[in-house]
Amino acid sequence: MKIVFLNTWNGKVQDGISDFIKEQSTDTDVFCLQEVYEEMRLLCKKLLPDYKEVVAYKRIGIENDFPQATYLKKGLHLLSSEIVLDNQPGKANPSDKSSWQSGDHHLPKNERKLWGGAIDAHGLILSFTGAPELGDEAAMLLAAVRMGLLDEGEALEIATISINTVYTSVIRLYPYE
Repeated sequence: MKIVFLNTWNGKVQDGISDFIKEQSTDTDVFCLQEVYEEMRLLCKKLLPDYKEVVAYKRIGIENDFPQATYLKKGLHLLSSEIVLDNQPGKANPSDKSSWQSGDHHLPKNERKLWGGAIDAHGLILSFTGAPELGDEAAMLLAAVRMGLLDEGEALEIATISINTVYTSVIRLYPYE
């Protein structure tokens, strides 16, 4: 099975993305795309007619949302689909450092509708989907520290808010130099 993960930048580099998606669609089973606003979704529907579209949002703060779309090759069976964080603008708290803070992680998994995985790195929202939500957040925390967007203490503070044992386990095994 081939899965492609891609941030589309809302189609700002549409020619390159169009060509890439066309080329990859010959042998890709699943496309997991970020920043798929309406214009980009229309393009993807045109480029991927043999795929089923599943759309959700990842939100952190009132103004920051990240529409995400997954395209599954027709014939693949979708076992489950969840809304990631919140499909209604304005529900997240703009002071949140982790999308975990706006989630409903206190509920049993089968009752949850809001999911985490995004972080705020001094106004830059880093978001990833592909791993379980604490894995998504851990990947973004590691990336933020490596890119100099957060220092180690700030990353640990966010991990502590979300009780992110994935992040703390990774930095214990592979400490920052």
